[in-house]
Amino acid sequence: MNGKKLLIALSYIDRKYIEESEQDFSEKKAKCLSAKKLWLIAAVIALMLLLVGCAILYARWSSGLEDWFRPSNTIRQQAEQSGLSVIYPEDQTKDDGLSATDQGITVSVKQMIVDLWRASIVLKIEGFELPDGVRPCFYGERPTLDGNAEFYGSAGYHFYDAIVINESGESVYKNGESVREEHYPMEEFSDSSFMVGRYYLPDGSMELTLSFDFNDTSGANLGKTLNLSFTGFGKEADLGKAITEEEQLVWGSWKLSIPLNGTAQTIEIAPNAPLNEDGMTLLKASIGQMSGQIELQLASYYAGLESNEGLNPSLAGIKMKDGSFVQVAEGGSYYKDRDNLVYVQEYRNFNEIIDLSQVEALAFQSGWEKNAAGKPTIPVYEYIPVS
Repeated sequence: MNGKKLLIALSYIDRKYIEESEQDFSEKKAKCLSAKKLWLIAAVIALMLLLVGCAILYARWSSGLEDWFRPSNTIRQQAEQSGLSVIYPEDQTKDDGLSATDQGITVSVKQMIVDLWRASIVLKIEGFELPDGVRPCFYGERPTLDGNAEFYGSAGYHFYDAIVINESGESVYKNGESVREEHYPMEEFSDSSFMVGRYYLPDGSMELTLSFDFNDTSGANLGKTLNLSFTGFGKEADLGKAITEEEQLVWGSWKLSIPLNGTAQTIEIAPNAPLNEDGMTLLKASIGQMSGQIELQLASYYAGLESNEGLNPSLAGIKMKDGSFVQVAEGGSYYKDRDNLVYVQEYRNFNEIIDLSQVEALAFQSGWEKNAAGKPTIPVYEYIPVS
């Protein structure tokens, strides 16, 4: 038991027992606390140590994923128990393939969140010195999964910058301070500014998140080895709107081989439910903790991204049993059977991991309610129950 845990536990003991104890000692009386009170104090301390231990156990998420998903302790626990989230303590990253050091810089795996449709891999970078007012960037080879470089359809990356959105919708640093802004150096854009991130964590490291959308969503990717190869790190400066300039600062070799753990846990439904009068039907749906997909029978050909119009109705979110609503964003889409107009749409929860046992329905938006002035104000949903 360390001192911090003890102090936290002691802070939950009823004040009257502390005062009574102080009085007993000050008056040097032989009176002692009753056995019942002693047992109560001991129970409180034990309970608080247990709770503190649980909080620590499910509070190790990376800063980026923590700020994006804002998971409750229940969701953390479910994500780790299902295998959706895997966290790597520092002593584990010393294993072959999970960490690499060169030029005084160490890259190691910190956390991953993986389901059937996508993966987010969080890496810890130590020892890289970044000039002020610029973003970090990296250089490397195309990632592979068991040697396959075509395992993903799209990919992205993000260095954690400690910028979050507060309750007022303003961009601030995580500690609540206003975000520092600087004007673009290019003269034609000098009236505009960009936000300067804080890329160093309290321990002096940086955090890099790599994201991949899988081509194969059958679950065959789970258990394979993700191979990452970095050749350098550098800086990226904002010159003007959408204009950047990169410069490599460090050259070296950092190779990681990471088992792609994850979860195939989903809710599967096949409601064959009509969605509109034109014959559009929800055939199947796979709902995961972080993402999922729906299979639709269309009434007519839909050009997808080539079309200027979206599907109507379109999947908008997930209704939970407590009445809350989880927004979703469309991912990849394709024809499973073009001749018979069977169309698949993948989606991802906007910024939330869900408890699958609390899912009530899928929400398809078919239009808007309009106010007296004729302006759309309230979305109209068609709910397909999940049972």
